[in-house]
Amino acid sequence: MKKWLVLSLVALTGCAADEASRGTPSRGGGSVTDTGAADTGSTDTDMADTDMSDTGTADTDMSDTGTADTETADTTPVEDTAPVEDTTPVEDTTPARFLTGSVTVFESRSAVAADLNLGSVTAAFREGRAPEETPVATFGDCKVYATSAGAALPAATVSLDAGAIAVAVGATNYTLTLGPTADGNVYTSSASTSQNEFFAGGDTITVSSAGGADLSAFNGTLTAPADPVITAPAWSAPFGGSPRNRDLQLAWNGSGATLVVVAVLNVNISPAGPAGGNAVTCVFPDTGSGTIPSGALSMMSSTSFLGGTLTAMTVIRIAQNKLDVNGSEVSLDASATQTIVGPLQ
Repeated sequence: MKKWLVLSLVALTGCAADEASRGTPSRGGGSVTDTGAADTGSTDTDMADTDMSDTGTADTDMSDTGTADTETADTTPVEDTAPVEDTTPVEDTTPARFLTGSVTVFESRSAVAADLNLGSVTAAFREGRAPEETPVATFGDCKVYATSAGAALPAATVSLDAGAIAVAVGATNYTLTLGPTADGNVYTSSASTSQNEFFAGGDTITVSSAGGADLSAFNGTLTAPADPVITAPAWSAPFGGSPRNRDLQLAWNGSGATLVVVAVLNVNISPAGPAGGNAVTCVFPDTGSGTIPSGALSMMSSTSFLGGTLTAMTVIRIAQNKLDVNGSEVSLDASATQTIVGPLQ
């Protein structure tokens, strides 16, 4: 078996881990009449009539002394009906830029083949969430996905810029640096490409980023999970497989991680590679056991050593710490796995 096997299985479980772990008057003149006395027989002493001049007082026209109207200025405030400028701050409803990403320390052990003993330190960041792969069918904790025969090793994931990243595992330090490739910018690790052991269960893993053009600085820690050891089923190539028409009971040692992902995939023996058809991915709490329903297994093809195919089952124990980085989501992961191989009848 080659190292593509575990990498393919881990890629297959990515969607399952993400899924487990998203209000505004006029006046007249007077006259006196004639007053001559009566005749008394005496010498007439005629009294000349003395006409009394009219002593009526001449009408005196009174000038109109009415007070001149004085116009008083209207001091009543005039309501200003001009529109008032609204200075209330306007809430910015433009969606914030949302990124998701992860920094992962991964290691795998297998008693089946030395090529399955490998490890890596990786990082990748993207705009929004990764599109979720649509399963062919769902059975409780398990989902069935279609796979392609002869698929190549997963390529390094093109990433946005979160700056240089430092990963300390115990007393050992690693760096992740973003650089250009033919496909785009990817993070590369300072760890040796031949290294397969990165941590022991209980080790403290510290991750820190200086921040970059796309994502602010962040830091966090998590505790490394212990390597899972599968105790059931007892597969061993080329014999000791399981029937597809029965539920498959799984058991592994230990507990306490965030979750466990189990991936079941058919593989070709020679040339080594995925056999295609359906594969099964299950997400369980890390309680030490789980069950794969027969309905899911029956959607896979049978395998046999003599037919040039076998079935690989990988148990992946994942410790996880999710960080909120200015509204973006960064997951710190540590994954330990074990793989067994046998026929699925």
